[in-house]
Amino acid sequence: NYLKIVEKMNPEWIYINALPNGNTTKGSRETQKPVKDKYYIETLSDKYDLVQRYETDYFLTYAPYFSYIFKKR
Repeated sequence: NYLKIVEKMNPEWIYINALPNGNTTKGSRETQKPVKDKYYIETLSDKYDLVQRYETDYFLTYAPYFSYIFKKR
């Protein structure tokens, strides 16, 4: 879980750009279960507040990527 590593770095802000329902693409980067946005929010909720969530506009990409900005309490 890379978010635990990021938390140990104690940043003031955390930015994540991801698919809200997880990545289901097959290949070398495949995970056992899709990492959904609720996992980011739950994992960081002890020390960080989600201050903004917005759809990221990627040119020529149909997938609905979202950006998440967390601020340390």
